[in-house]
Amino acid sequence: MLASKFVRRGINFTFTPDELRPLQENWKKSVSGKTLSWYAEEKLASGAFSTLIGLELTENNSGNETKRVWRAMAFGDSCLVQVRGGEILEAFPLKDSASFTSRPDLLSSLPSTEVNQSGAALIVEGIWGCDDTFFLMTDALACWFFKEKEAARQPWNILRDLDTQGQTSFQAWVASLRSSGAMKNDDVTLVRIDMVG
Repeated sequence: MLASKFVRRGINFTFTPDELRPLQENWKKSVSGKTLSWYAEEKLASGAFSTLIGLELTENNSGNETKRVWRAMAFGDSCLVQVRGGEILEAFPLKDSASFTSRPDLLSSLPSTEVNQSGAALIVEGIWGCDDTFFLMTDALACWFFKEKEAARQPWNILRDLDTQGQTSFQAWVASLRSSGAMKNDDVTLVRIDMVG
């Protein structure tokens, strides 16, 4: 629901109670009336919590000049990393593995829930090129990514090759990292965008 709202509103999506209330009401309707186990009922009563990372890519042609701009917004510790030529150009909103904590900003599905929510989303923009790759990652994966970079490895190459012919599937790779303790056992989502010209 948050992602759909971002797609409709883009960078202008704010996290005010007025903007969130319709989403919270829709979430409540979508989960109400289902037969659940007692522990799922308990979890339902405490609500759902989320972070969000969003990216907009634009290309404007004006005369002989093409302007390629990206803008990103983040709420919480899901991250965006822009890679070009084997180098990280931008990491947002966090830039290293030490920045991840057990108390990130969270958006709640319940209006009355007290969560660690500092307020507005963070916004950043930059220029993209035709050989860039953007990685949008939830916190467990982003933390692993930064640890690999800090160990002088190139994690973007691993993420590029997953699920390609003859390579490990994303699901099996995540399970392996979790079982070895290299990645926190948490939800893992990855969106990889390869810019081609």
